[in-house]
Amino acid sequence: MQIVRIAPNAPSFKNRGSGSVSDKTFYQQLAARISIFLEPTLLANSLCPWRERRRMRKREVQIGNPIEHISIRSQQLARSPETMSRQWIFAILLLCAVSPVLASLFAQDQAPANSPRQGAAAPQQMRRPAPPVPGPPHDPHDLTGVWDGRRGYGGSTFGGQKPELTEWGQQQFKLAKASNGGEYTLKETNDPILTKCLPPGTPRIYLQPVPMQVVQTPKAVLLLYEYDHLVRYVFIDGHKHPEDITPTYMGHSIGRWDGDIFVVDTVGFNDKTWLDRIGHAHSDQLHVIERFHRLDQNNLELDITMEDAKALAKPWDVHFGFSLHADWDIMEQACTDNAAFINFEK
Repeated sequence: MQIVRIAPNAPSFKNRGSGSVSDKTFYQQLAARISIFLEPTLLANSLCPWRERRRMRKREVQIGNPIEHISIRSQQLARSPETMSRQWIFAILLLCAVSPVLASLFAQDQAPANSPRQGAAAPQQMRRPAPPVPGPPHDPHDLTGVWDGRRGYGGSTFGGQKPELTEWGQQQFKLAKASNGGEYTLKETNDPILTKCLPPGTPRIYLQPVPMQVVQTPKAVLLLYEYDHLVRYVFIDGHKHPEDITPTYMGHSIGRWDGDIFVVDTVGFNDKTWLDRIGHAHSDQLHVIERFHRLDQNNLELDITMEDAKALAKPWDVHFGFSLHADWDIMEQACTDNAAFINFEK
């Protein structure tokens, strides 16, 4: 006969292999379980189950109520010096094993201090970008669809190598007070999007956590961004960049096919935007080259080259990956509706 005592409201471990419980939840449950094991009677039973079962069988013949006897013996066993010594040894070893992990998880719950940056490096992405999941074959010259960045793309800046800045670019970066990396609060930031609702510009628009839609016509490829409902016209009908081009936030774009790669050349920027969300500035000399490649039905790859002799010591090459969402529609999103960004911190 085996008697198992379970404490009220004791959390049960779930199968971590099922993927239904996160690491953080798992260790929180583990911490709760530790506190239960520190209850003397439960710990005594867990340390000496074989001894308890043997005594139970022996005494069942001698007494009429084995349940009552087990309860008495458990209390006696819990109070014995030998059991108390084993209890504390077990508790100490268990706490030593899990305390580093618990400490790191509790540290992650603490909000980062929004203090001014002191030459801090650009924040790294939390996870590596997800590789494309192979899909059915598709015409690489058909870019139409609603696309969203794959897991690991986006965030505060582009992954990979960081830009090499000119002296002017370094000075502008020091002046930037970005809040996306946690260095400054929304009250302190001078991010042109958060403070003035200006268009993000190209290529920062890809770092905004919203999808885009590609529409192809005989004269132009339209890039429809959900963020602020921005639209880029990429002319493919033989257009040239105007000689007296008017500087804009998103620039003037023309496109051409290079085999299966759609190449977009964009110039004519003003200098009112950042290249990313942590404050890398650019000048009106910015030149952006985008290379779109549809690998299959579900995956679109984008290589971006940024050139700016005033801000960048050499071209900055980055990569971005998209997944197709055939059942999505582009929704309306207006920056002015969220103009009071400061309320997000409350």
